[in-house]
Amino acid sequence: MKAPLMLGRIRATYVFSFPDKRKRDVANFEKGPTDLLVALKVMDDDSQIDDLILHRGPLNKESPCVFICLEEID
Repeated sequence: MKAPLMLGRIRATYVFSFPDKRKRDVANFEKGPTDLLVALKVMDDDSQIDDLILHRGPLNKESPCVFICLEEID
């Protein structure tokens, strides 16, 4: 199922689950998933993001991942 194109202002929350406890700057991992959301036409442009929240999630050795929640805001 394809997500609808979001055209308004967006609050984006990213939760990154890494495979180990190595030192990482979570801010360095935001751009790739955001560009993918634009390429997949989930949002028109990353300049729509007004509120960006980045979290370090639990370790996930077998399947590191990023959980993304997008909300349209006023």
